[in-house]
Amino acid sequence: MIKTIVFLFIAAIFLYFAGNNMFRTKESWRHVADLPENFNEDCVSVNNDGLGIIGGNLDTFLLSKQKAILWRLEGEVLEKTYEAKGYIVAIQHADSHWFVIAGTLKAPGPGTDYRLLVSSDNASTWNEAGGIPAISIVQIVPINPSLIYVFGTETFMVTEDGGKSWSTLQYPGVAEGRGFKDSIVPSHEGTLLAFDAGLEEMEHGSDTWKIILDKKYHIEAINDPFFTAVVNEKLYLFKRDGLEVKEISNLPYDRFPFRISVNDNTVRILTQPRSPEKLGFFSGGLGRVLLRSDNRGRSWKNQKLGSIQKADISGANIGIGVDIRRRIFSTIGRKK
Repeated sequence: MIKTIVFLFIAAIFLYFAGNNMFRTKESWRHVADLPENFNEDCVSVNNDGLGIIGGNLDTFLLSKQKAILWRLEGEVLEKTYEAKGYIVAIQHADSHWFVIAGTLKAPGPGTDYRLLVSSDNASTWNEAGGIPAISIVQIVPINPSLIYVFGTETFMVTEDGGKSWSTLQYPGVAEGRGFKDSIVPSHEGTLLAFDAGLEEMEHGSDTWKIILDKKYHIEAINDPFFTAVVNEKLYLFKRDGLEVKEISNLPYDRFPFRISVNDNTVRILTQPRSPEKLGFFSGGLGRVLLRSDNRGRSWKNQKLGSIQKADISGANIGIGVDIRRRIFSTIGRKK
């Protein structure tokens, strides 16, 4: 009887993972460095070369005393490359350049003064390119060192001269003024995409969005032409070709995807819990879970990332993350 129960239990586990195309993957996320105990990480970004940038501020009771800090991680070498008044809002890279939005609380009165930081030497040094006359910024979308977009609640602006001047553009309809982080991305066709309930497209130099996918697709992450979307309360990975959409794979609905990286046949998706009440026994709990497919989505493996809270991925094997103890984990470098 006991043997039968054990056999049925093991079979149930196997069928669960087989039905969801989910088996374990073992990417090597190693503990490579440690951040100071009084540092609060807000942004983590990594490029295709494995260079990681971590932005945040020092823990202080007085908001007026906040210090914006940028850390540079190459391999297992951690170096502080920027420190000034304020806090870090967003980090992104394009070509060989890095771009950062830093903010300083206005005094007196409410609001934030935003400024653009640019590095052309692999984030070793930073230049302040000037202020940004925006009410709210949650995301920066650099196309090249001259053409840069910023996005936030009721804010969508562009500079075409590297931050010397800024112009206000039409706000994407799918965003509905809410300014969710990572809601605007470059497309593989050289345009700009905005997503949430549907997908809109804008050409550079234009001020008009056009709908290319309707509200049927509640899109949650994009690495164009791949995207994840909820349709009829089920989560899928899709691939688009212009207006045509092809379903690639179903994904576990209790996970919320927030980052996709694609390299040849490898697709990797970073996820977090969709909501505590929807957590399944095998869902990965409250932490981040990395989904990985090496055959363009036909089958998947997953890996729990422990207590990592902030993370980013790139390419087929590159990743960086910071856990609740401010330990840095990376797929580059030796284990501490």
